[in-house]
Amino acid sequence: MYGPLATVAREVSEEATIFSVTTDTDPTMNAFGQLLEEKKIIHLYCTDHVLQLTCRKTFLRESFGNVDVSPIQKATNIVSHFQSSTQATEKLHLAPKYFDEYTNKRAVGLFTDCKTRWWSTYKMCERILYLKSALRVLEGSNDIPVEKRLNIDDWEAIKSVTKVLKPFRDAQLSLEGEKYVSSSYVVPHIYTCRCSLEHGKSALQPDSIRELSETMSKDFDVRWGRHEDPIFDTGYVIRGYRSRQEGMHPAFVISTFLHPSLKALNGMGVSAASKVCLDDYILDLMVGVTVASDDGSSDDESDNGDDNDGAVVVPAVENAMARIIQENITEQDDNSLSSEYSIREECKDELRNYKRNVARVPMKGKFPDAIGWWKKYDKRFPRLGALAHKYLSIQATSAPSERIFSLAGRIIEDRRTRLDPDTAGQLLYVASNYEWYMEQIRIRI
Repeated sequence: MYGPLATVAREVSEEATIFSVTTDTDPTMNAFGQLLEEKKIIHLYCTDHVLQLTCRKTFLRESFGNVDVSPIQKATNIVSHFQSSTQATEKLHLAPKYFDEYTNKRAVGLFTDCKTRWWSTYKMCERILYLKSALRVLEGSNDIPVEKRLNIDDWEAIKSVTKVLKPFRDAQLSLEGEKYVSSSYVVPHIYTCRCSLEHGKSALQPDSIRELSETMSKDFDVRWGRHEDPIFDTGYVIRGYRSRQEGMHPAFVISTFLHPSLKALNGMGVSAASKVCLDDYILDLMVGVTVASDDGSSDDESDNGDDNDGAVVVPAVENAMARIIQENITEQDDNSLSSEYSIREECKDELRNYKRNVARVPMKGKFPDAIGWWKKYDKRFPRLGALAHKYLSIQATSAPSERIFSLAGRIIEDRRTRLDPDTAGQLLYVASNYEWYMEQIRIRI
């Protein structure tokens, strides 16, 4: 397996200009990601997938204390009962008409939980709570088997699950978007989820919420680090058991800083020490951007016959000419050091001005348009702008690519088995960009 992965990683780095790749946490994808990192390509886990692994703890019996069956498993059993009986489903649709709380509301059924569908556990519990009155009526008419009915403790536990999972659902729903920068919102959303779990563990909470929060918090800390751990330290990815990434990925923190609306990093659990480390790291990146740009111009000059890469040879014999050459070499080294110092000072000034700037970021839908802001100010902050174009392009989740796969499945179906690959690609491109294209036409008109 390692051989084919290495081949793909090499082809990706050689034939495509890719800055980052977002995948799930599958062992094969993890190994592939490590190979990409060797090629200087950033590899990140899909945030929604990692959050979902923590949410799955709601299915564990021990998450709710001393119970024989998890309340979430009981909820799943009720959904399965109605899925397997059209008559029971019809009665469920008719039952709400006897209650004022459902007046003028569309009849809905129960929602099926699916391990591969993010925030579906929350949706299932929310729908069961919404239909509680209708379900209790069906229990009274013996339309729900006794062994599948929910008792008072089960209802309280499902209510607790909904409360604990809501921040996770909000985070997953926000991060899976594709029409705005998503990577910048990982840090604040993870902090919100952590605060929710910490609040759920307090002594003031019901036992059901406290026990569930304790179980989920242990898993959450393994994946994202403990609350006392620094959000940003060295800028390197931390790998733990089985070489899996642990803690907050540095690229997400950098992306958050490069979002003009979030650059202060306040209210996200980022300590002052982490902010200092982040400033130093970004400063090094800015200097690297400048040096890389300078190297590009020197390459053009070397094509004209000037070879500046070789070392200057000092004559072994001590004479007047040797001393002159040596003095000139020293002068060049001093100028080089002075130039590097000047570049770093310029970068410090740009970084300082960016942090002081009061950003008025225009809204694009429900989210600030960070890309639009950088298009306007990238000449004022050229080095940070170059970094922003890279880091803000990072996808927080794999949802956009999975939507492409689903769309491709509807285009390349059984009746189109002989569809030309180029034609399939063009159809996929049109289907994915049609709304954007029509919006551009309306703007021009």
